[in-house]
Amino acid sequence: MKKKQLAGSIALASVLVMAGCGKEPEVVTQPETNEPAQEQGADVTPEQEEFLIDEAALAEIFEKNTFAYLTEKNGRVSYTQQLYYADGTQETWTFYQDPDRYVFTTPDERIIIEDDDVYGYNYLLDAPTRYLFVDGYEDFVANKRLPAIALASPEETVTDCEESEGTVRVTTETRSQDGFDVLPLFGYSKQDSDTLITEYVIDTGTEEILELTSYFMKDDEKVRIGSYELEPECDVYVPEPEITDVVFSDDTRTVTVIADAGTEEERIFTQTAGKGCAVGIWTGDAYEDMVYTDPECLYAAEEGKLYEDTTSYCKRVVDYSAAENWAYYAEGTNKDVDLFLICPTVDMNDEYNMSMDDTETKESFYGALNMERGIYEEDTRMFAPYYRQGAMKIYGLSPEDREPYLNYAYCDVAAAFEYYLANENDGRPIILAGFSQGADLCYRLLADYFGYEDLQEQLVAVYAIGWPCTEELVQEYPQIVPATGADDTGVVVSFDCEAPELTETFITPAGTQAYTINPLNWKTDSTPAEASENLGACFTDYSGGIALDAGALCGCYIDESRGILKVTDVAPADFPAYVPGLPEGAYHIYDYQFFYRNLQENVGVRINAFLN
Repeated sequence: MKKKQLAGSIALASVLVMAGCGKEPEVVTQPETNEPAQEQGADVTPEQEEFLIDEAALAEIFEKNTFAYLTEKNGRVSYTQQLYYADGTQETWTFYQDPDRYVFTTPDERIIIEDDDVYGYNYLLDAPTRYLFVDGYEDFVANKRLPAIALASPEETVTDCEESEGTVRVTTETRSQDGFDVLPLFGYSKQDSDTLITEYVIDTGTEEILELTSYFMKDDEKVRIGSYELEPECDVYVPEPEITDVVFSDDTRTVTVIADAGTEEERIFTQTAGKGCAVGIWTGDAYEDMVYTDPECLYAAEEGKLYEDTTSYCKRVVDYSAAENWAYYAEGTNKDVDLFLICPTVDMNDEYNMSMDDTETKESFYGALNMERGIYEEDTRMFAPYYRQGAMKIYGLSPEDREPYLNYAYCDVAAAFEYYLANENDGRPIILAGFSQGADLCYRLLADYFGYEDLQEQLVAVYAIGWPCTEELVQEYPQIVPATGADDTGVVVSFDCEAPELTETFITPAGTQAYTINPLNWKTDSTPAEASENLGACFTDYSGGIALDAGALCGCYIDESRGILKVTDVAPADFPAYVPGLPEGAYHIYDYQFFYRNLQENVGVRINAFLN
């Protein structure tokens, strides 16, 4: 799955108070008065209360707490940040800056930025790392380097100010919507609160922000999500020899990246590093994730690869603002629900990923989508991107070796989904659907995008048919919830078909435990469904037309030992597997067709349940 770093590694403190940053704060002036000062302990109404630090004074303090200012003033600056997540976990991040370097440390990595070089240590690989930038160096550095400890916001209001020896504690509130956008990064919903609270501890002599703690209000209680502590007199950071001795060793290896290979825009990038040093390849907005000839090229994670020259390949992101990159785009009018449909494997060429210039394969791609569309089109507005899917050839590889090519395909699908969300969704209910490779990619979208409540609440269902919804997936991603009935919503409908005598396939190997639902009786146990419960098996063609409506063709039951759907009343000889690598009795390509009418009906049932 694609890994996401929290807010692109932007510090929590800056994110929470940056709403409206770049605007001048309103200056709060106190009216002159000849009234005598209140005695200590006397009652003060809110209208009378005056703070030692008001919004205007706080904005001035922020200007003195930029990292550039603090570095120039003190020679260096260091601070520690704690992040608190909804699931109870906690992370510690540290930041350091002096005129020569910037150092950013998380539980996963240490990144050191010096001049035009970026290197560090990857704790997941347990190896020093040097970065190779194909694109996006400036964005990378800007994302890691924080401009300031806190940024002024016109929406931030001082609500309390308490002075003690040498410091003053200032409490503020903000109701800026931009501030609430950070809450999903911690596992909360933006709807959980309408108030963000920040507490600052400020040195009254230096006006440095020594501590900062961020909360939001939930059910009248303060929920802490982050804290920050400045280290005013830190030691000069000197990179550890175990990093520099390897990264800058004279005994080197070379990592090469070839972008847009074989085109007029081909570009070649290289990075040298000491043997034993991993090379992290960074691609900015102009390039997407790598597809590489050696599955370990991207981070050279295998020990042996840390000592070898490697070559990787990357290509430009598909432009999903272009109509030709969509098979379906907003097809269907007056529909309350959107369908995002992902095509199964159709590329039979001797390659690893489909080319977007392969018109013949794209015709098959469009035809395969048409074969499924009848199940959904009556109830949904349809979106289906063309993407550089993994070709059939990759399924002859081990799961580990095929992963780079599936990840390459997924990067396209994710880009298309992001384009759809940004330009078309507008809060509308969503159905995700895919068959075979398309189902696999549905799980990846669920893992990466539906961990946040906002999108979860829009999910009608996921029809991930023809690829197992495994126990491992469900345990790792709480948002992947298997269906348990005919009308539950926000769930995954999954099954794959085979003959009763079959014991394994490469899709669902022996030892796999998958969550499966019976599409005839909508049960998840081994209760058999008779052929009489089948509303109609339909065999469609590439136009989407029904070539044969076979009626109540077959029944089925779930083999709970693997979580596979066993189909009865049909013979393997009458329904050949066709897919290379699948044995006789593997009914994979008939998953939709055997239960066409029941699935068609169920889409309407779940939509009605969701809307009503």
